[in-house]
Amino acid sequence: MNIINRRLLHFFSFISGILAAVFISAAVFCCVPAYCDTLLDIDAETLDASDDLSDESSSAFETIESTTDIPVIKKIYRAARITYKLRKSPEYTPGAPLYVMIGDSYMAQYNSLLPKTIAEKLKLSEAKGGYYSCCHSGFGLARQNNRSFLDLIDALPSDPNVTHVLIFGGVYNDWKYGNADRSEVESAMNALAERTRKKFPNAKLMYAIGNWHVNPGCCTDERSKLSASKYQKQLRTRIPWYKEACRKNHIRYLSGVEKTLRKAKNCSYFRADGHHPTREATKKLAAKIAKLIKKQK
Repeated sequence: MNIINRRLLHFFSFISGILAAVFISAAVFCCVPAYCDTLLDIDAETLDASDDLSDESSSAFETIESTTDIPVIKKIYRAARITYKLRKSPEYTPGAPLYVMIGDSYMAQYNSLLPKTIAEKLKLSEAKGGYYSCCHSGFGLARQNNRSFLDLIDALPSDPNVTHVLIFGGVYNDWKYGNADRSEVESAMNALAERTRKKFPNAKLMYAIGNWHVNPGCCTDERSKLSASKYQKQLRTRIPWYKEACRKNHIRYLSGVEKTLRKAKNCSYFRADGHHPTREATKKLAAKIAKLIKKQK
C-alpha cells in the first residue's frame, strides 16, 4: 500500500510540474508583447511629463489640443492615446506656412522637442504661420499592433490651409513589431500618401528618416545592445525601400537627415538604448530638416 501511495504521489507531482510549466509559458507568451509595448509607450509619455523643458518656441502661438483613443483589439496589446496639438500665430491668415508633423518616438520624446525646434528653425511664428504636431512612440508606416501613422493622420482635422506635411521615422517600428517586408512598406506608404492628400489636399508631402546609424556601445544592458546591433544591420537594407516608396508616391525624401548622427562615436547623441537621440541630437536633426526644407522652397 505504501508503495502504491508513493507512486501516486510521484505521479501527481510530475503532472503538477508539467501543468506549472505550461502555465508559466502561457503567461510569458501573453504578457511579454504587452510589456514590451508598454515600455515604448511609457518611455515617451514619461519624458513628456517629467522633462522640465522651456517651451520658448511655442510662446508666440495659440495652442489647441485634442485627444483620440485607439481601443484594444487583443488583450495582449495596450490601447493608445493620440494627442495632436495645433500651434498657430494669433495673426495667422490663410496662405501663411502651416505644417503638419507626424512621427514616432523621435518626435514624441522630450515633450515633442523635434517639431518645436523645426518650427523655430523655420521661423513659423515670424511668418505668422503655425503647425500641427501628432506623434506617438511605437508607431510606424505598416500597421502593427493595431496602430500606424494612418491613425495619426486620422486623428487630425482636415485642413485645406496646410502647406506642408512632414512624416518622420517609423523604420525601426516597422522592423521591430512585425518585420515588415518591402512590399508591406510600399503598400503602407501608398495608403499613407492617399489618406494624407485627402485630408490636406494643398500640402507638399515630405518624409525623413532620423537614423542611418545607431550606437550599441551606448546601451546599458545586453538586451538593448543586442536589439541595437540587429537594427544596425537592417538599416542599410531597409532605408532604400522607403526612398523608393517616396519616389513612387511623389513624396519628397529629405535626403541626408538619416546621416546626421552617423559620426557619433561616443554617446553624446544617443540615449542608453543606443537608438533614441539625446536632446542635443534631436536639435541637430531639427536643424538639418529645416535646412533641407528651406532649400526645397
